[in-house]
Amino acid sequence: MRNAMRAAAMMPAALLTIGLGVTGAVMGSATAAHAQPNYRVCGVFNSATGGLYGTGLVAKIYKDDENNETCSQKIDFMRAYYDQAYPTSSGRLSFVMVTCEVFSTRVGAENGSDLCRDMDVNLIYKYTSKYDAKYPRDAGVSFWHR
Repeated sequence: MRNAMRAAAMMPAALLTIGLGVTGAVMGSATAAHAQPNYRVCGVFNSATGGLYGTGLVAKIYKDDENNETCSQKIDFMRAYYDQAYPTSSGRLSFVMVTCEVFSTRVGAENGSDLCRDMDVNLIYKYTSKYDAKYPRDAGVSFWHR
């Protein structure tokens, strides 16, 4: 009788464990659901803390950018006109063909969110970073230039 009661008491916990396992397997991780495997980002910024990315300019590029040609052109443009986006500053540092997930992490996006979802290909965006050396702000992007 005692074993039957113990088994009955453990049944709800076992069902909950199985239910959560099935839910996790079906839904997968949040980051994987938002991954954009066919795209990379290129950008420039002025300064940051801890080897991360500070506030700057970024463009989303198709990952098969031959010889990084589009990325290089975007970076050249961003450097040349950086002071129009951020007066009295310059784009001294850059990143080339970085995954959207890495970019989002290096600017401090919350909860594994992918900032590239808010971007169209080959357009230039201003972005903010938690890790900017002078003016840290919550991570985000806003359209800046074609």
